[in-house]
Amino acid sequence: MEMAIIINNTWVELVDPQTERAFYANTKTGECVWDLPEDVDLYPRNPNGEWWEFFDEYHQLPYYYHTKTGETEWLRPQHGIIIPLTMIQTSTIGKRMSVALVPSDEDINIEQIHQENLIPNSIGNQSEVDSGGQDTSVSPITQNRDVNSLGEKSINNPDDAISVISSDFSGSDAGGRKQLSLLRTRSQTEIDTTPASQRTIGHTSKSAEDLKRLRPSKSQTSVLSSENSDDRSGSDLFLCGSVRKSPKLAEYAKNVGISEPIINNDAIFAMKPNIFPISDGNENDSTSPIHITGKVMALPPDLQEEINKFRVEGFAEKYFNTHKKGIFRRRIPVDKLLEFQRESLHLPLMIIQNKLVHKIALKCFKAIQRIMGDRSRPRLIHTPSTPLMETQWLLSKGILYGELRDEIYVQICKQLSNNPNKVSVSKGWELLCVVSVTFPVSKNFEAFVMRFVTGHFDIKENNIDTISRYVHSRLIKIAKCGPRGKVLTYPEIERAKVAPFHPSVFGAKLDDIMKLQKKQYPDLKIPRILPFLSVAILNLQGKTSEGIFRVPGDVDAVAELRLRIENNSYDITGIADPNIPSSLFKYWLRELTDPLIPSEFYDECIQCSDDSDATIEIVKKLPEINRRVVAFTINFLQLFADPMTIKSTKMNINNLAMVFAPSFLRCPSENLAVVFENTKYEQAFVKTLLINFKENCDAEF
Repeated sequence: MEMAIIINNTWVELVDPQTERAFYANTKTGECVWDLPEDVDLYPRNPNGEWWEFFDEYHQLPYYYHTKTGETEWLRPQHGIIIPLTMIQTSTIGKRMSVALVPSDEDINIEQIHQENLIPNSIGNQSEVDSGGQDTSVSPITQNRDVNSLGEKSINNPDDAISVISSDFSGSDAGGRKQLSLLRTRSQTEIDTTPASQRTIGHTSKSAEDLKRLRPSKSQTSVLSSENSDDRSGSDLFLCGSVRKSPKLAEYAKNVGISEPIINNDAIFAMKPNIFPISDGNENDSTSPIHITGKVMALPPDLQEEINKFRVEGFAEKYFNTHKKGIFRRRIPVDKLLEFQRESLHLPLMIIQNKLVHKIALKCFKAIQRIMGDRSRPRLIHTPSTPLMETQWLLSKGILYGELRDEIYVQICKQLSNNPNKVSVSKGWELLCVVSVTFPVSKNFEAFVMRFVTGHFDIKENNIDTISRYVHSRLIKIAKCGPRGKVLTYPEIERAKVAPFHPSVFGAKLDDIMKLQKKQYPDLKIPRILPFLSVAILNLQGKTSEGIFRVPGDVDAVAELRLRIENNSYDITGIADPNIPSSLFKYWLRELTDPLIPSEFYDECIQCSDDSDATIEIVKKLPEINRRVVAFTINFLQLFADPMTIKSTKMNINNLAMVFAPSFLRCPSENLAVVFENTKYEQAFVKTLLINFKENCDAEF
């Protein structure tokens, strides 16, 4: 006899009966999207309709809706296609659909439903269609969520013996399919009718009067017990069986208030997901490494704000100290704790175990107050007396003590929240600019800081929108490259303060650098810094300097030259060591937001690292500005690959390839084993270019 076919563990195409808009859902994970993800198997809509399985929390029963006829049934259909949608009921659209399609209580006959929906002894007669459309041995019709929901009902009956139906599935892979066997026993017991909020698995201590009041009559029914499995994709232990209630019990449930769900149209409209277009990530950086395009569902702004507030409170309970005030030592709420204050802190905001760091954290808050102008400076001789000295001291503590970094970030965010002084707010954001280029926030606290910063994107006052976007980009970058090893100098601190309004040629994208110089140098086809530094290296006799590009230049001198360039002063006056411009040459290449060869070409470069023709063809396919910078850099380095020059510099082609490979190619994998393995191929690729690339390979250069 033809049996119902179950669609499970796959993407399916659905249509919202109310809006008639198509969307896609994963029956296993519950994920709902408007656009079908790439590289997934889809079960399309059936022109003859299909049955959707939902779960009614009121009756603790599954019910079924037919997409073509519009009928809803409590009984499991014996024919047709069944799509379990219990997993999507947690989503907004799933809640709307499941509430709207629930059958009437008048049609319910609990005992008949459980007899009809009783799971057969052998599950081999019923088939499930996988994502490829082939039949496989299946689990019972009830989805994991249904079973778990049923299994979590308390089983409390001191008068009767309690026995549980358990279904034990053992699976083994054979030809890509699982062969399941069902061992089944059955007995009868009573189901407690306590509210869901009071239900627990197992026995609870209730008085006989309570049980008598809650159960109007005794009826023996089969109950379902289950054991949850952490791995739902493997050979799970499913909980299967049946639940039967007497007609008297169902009638009693109706009398005490269980009825048809009341549809609140206003609430449905308010909770309806909003559709927002998502950019491709070119305009603004994203905190996520994955760039999503198209449209996604999003919650209303008011609800998002409430959720964010809940997240902050949950984060505070885990990581923040409990602050109290007043003679009654009442706890300070989190929202008040994270607001501006003029008084000193008696406890660090974060939980800090180290006593020394604990004391330094309190001093850091005073330093932040003085930097922002909210606290007068002490007149002690040994105390820093200028904002620059205070800032440098604060940065040194953040570099030295890793656990202090989150504390510094949260203290600055605190003093910027509801601060009535505009000058203080401006100085606070300047300080955040300096801190964000010195050391990163921890992963635990990153989301908190990002929400704070992105929340100021639309504030025009004091140019906070521009500053906050700059801080956001710096936080993303420093999270990847890690903290600085040296405290910023005074000129570097001053430069970091104005960086949002005067973009630097360091750590930027090639396209942005070209836009910056377009007005002053409209005919220059490569960043001005490249010919400036290369000429400086040659003029300072870099071709005869031993260890050029390998020996670092003086750190302070390199920093000074960098500041000159950032201030648009391309001048090497007073510099005699070629290692200074050569170090800055390497630094500029490595600090580029994207590598010279974009990530989409990385795998191709690794595969043909020794093929001269293939490597040159890859260079020709690069974006115009990338191609020109690669051509200039390779041609410049070829000057140092001359045998006579190598005798003086002791830097052969292998050495040059090793030094500059990280600037050309960056492994996108986070697996260190893969990174180390690919290093030799990256160096081989650069070496191949150094040997074979000629100026005429790029006709436009």
